[in-house]
Amino acid sequence: MMIQGWPLNNFSQRFLFFFIILLQILCLPKSSAAVSGFVYADYMLAHVTGLAQTPRGGNIGTSNLAHPSFADVNIQHDNIYGVGIGGRYNDYFAAFDYHHWHPQGSNVLQQNLTTHGRFIPAGNVFNMQVIYDWCRLGFGKNYFFLNDRLTFSPLIIGNWLQYHYEFSSIPASSIRTYTLLAANVGFEVDYQIMPRLSAFFQTNVSIPVSNLNISQAVFGFAYDVLCFSRVTITPNISLGFLRIDYEDNQTFRNHLRYRAWPYVNLGLMASFG
Repeated sequence: MMIQGWPLNNFSQRFLFFFIILLQILCLPKSSAAVSGFVYADYMLAHVTGLAQTPRGGNIGTSNLAHPSFADVNIQHDNIYGVGIGGRYNDYFAAFDYHHWHPQGSNVLQQNLTTHGRFIPAGNVFNMQVIYDWCRLGFGKNYFFLNDRLTFSPLIIGNWLQYHYEFSSIPASSIRTYTLLAANVGFEVDYQIMPRLSAFFQTNVSIPVSNLNISQAVFGFAYDVLCFSRVTITPNISLGFLRIDYEDNQTFRNHLRYRAWPYVNLGLMASFG
């Protein structure tokens, strides 16, 4: 499988550099360990814009600039589904999650279109779908203030994104799939409004180690509905922004862009321990 978006020959040096920075941010763990785990699922409904500029072999003339776009095929809204698992050790935490979304649409072309080396004249029906499979692995540490009501958590996140582009317009059709890597840094702030109600804000942005740029910000509320002896069930609702942008280094570049703003997220978390 082809992996793009990360200069692998410099990976070890860059990874060591950011790992050292992370160690400077995070202090050594406490001597008495407190271990817990959590699982979660979420659903996002988003207003979206985007594009899927896809040349063939990076050659000029094999794709229109900034087309096809989501607007070309009437894609305005999207559904994003996610699941995740994580654990906590004292004030440290780690989480892995997976998100999937599949915007698709069709329209009669108002102007000629060239994409992935295929020419499609105006007046033809053009069908397009793009599939995103996004995995993240994140690490962080909690710092507590205001008698533990305020929590500040720096984050470092690794991203793995598989992108699939497909179109058809009789008699033309084509498929393009590739995998991208990126690393992000950010933070989360949680404030306990009431014993069971809290507000949270999280944001993260990509660091310059690849051509893939992911930025996200979300603000919401969480409420502990059920609290058993060792299990807590916490639904949450939030409003967010997500932007994914990638351009490769070919003469005529592959350029994918996905922008979800705003999106509404409904989530459910179960914590153990």
